[in-house]
Amino acid sequence: MTQTTSAAAQPPMCGRRSAMVRPSQPLIHIRSGYRIQWHELALSVESDSLQWTARVARAATCERLYEGHRSGLQAAKVAALEFAMIAQLDGGWNRSPEAVASQLPWQEYW
Repeated sequence: MTQTTSAAAQPPMCGRRSAMVRPSQPLIHIRSGYRIQWHELALSVESDSLQWTARVARAATCERLYEGHRSGLQAAKVAALEFAMIAQLDGGWNRSPEAVASQLPWQEYW
């Protein structure tokens, strides 16, 4: 006598389990960023695997004045520009950093 078992009675994969391994860092990450020279300052934002880094430096000497990290591209651009606006005119601008950052011709690089 042959015993038959229904497919529904057996667990999928017949008890074999495979573990999915997730790397803690991406295997390949191509750096990308945006930069602009604005009122004698060099502004840049660059991505890494988890966040964006905003930097502001003097264009003539490359002296770094500011570095900060933000979770998104637009937030990093605004942070860099906000620092630059304060450094240039002590905050005496009549437009918001968000408005100015969105209208500047940022140059993308890889």
